[in-house]
Amino acid sequence: LAVDFAVCRDESTGEPTPQLIELQGFPSLYGFQPYLATQFRNHFPIPDSVYNPYLDDPGFQAQFERNGQMTTRSMFIRYYDVISGQVRIGDLKNLFKHINLERLRQQDSVQYEKIIADEPCYRMYSVQIKGDQVILCTGSSWNRRYQDKSNPAQQDAPYFNEFCAHSTCWKYYFDGRRLHLKYIMQVG
Repeated sequence: LAVDFAVCRDESTGEPTPQLIELQGFPSLYGFQPYLATQFRNHFPIPDSVYNPYLDDPGFQAQFERNGQMTTRSMFIRYYDVISGQVRIGDLKNLFKHINLERLRQQDSVQYEKIIADEPCYRMYSVQIKGDQVILCTGSSWNRRYQDKSNPAQQDAPYFNEFCAHSTCWKYYFDGRRLHLKYIMQVG
């Protein structure tokens, strides 16, 4: 069972805020390139506790136990597709393509929504800095402006909401030199 959170806007402040929205029977998984995994792991260390407890691979689990419940570099590279799916590394890569990080010099929160009129889903990205905490969020939701030309009555709107709605937030601690991942919240 997965507990799902979404990034919602706080009614009083307008700030993105994680909110519990549903329970589901399985997490969404995506696969990405091993090179990115190595670079990500070098620059943004991921604690073993964040991604390995739920890897459903007997080979990984056996090797993990033999290593004293530690994930080695070779294990990380070998099982990268599964690990990256759990921590959604590709979503982080996209976040940095769409967020104007220069704006973070003037403000503690930057948000971007990529809405394309003829697509049922839109993407959202945000970065928040609160003291030594850095929160990175990506997600998608149903594009309420979308008009399905084959279904003018929009009878599929609930389907698009189910299909489109997902979000991931990564919370980091910044020690002045490096980011240290504290936890990941996912929905959808």
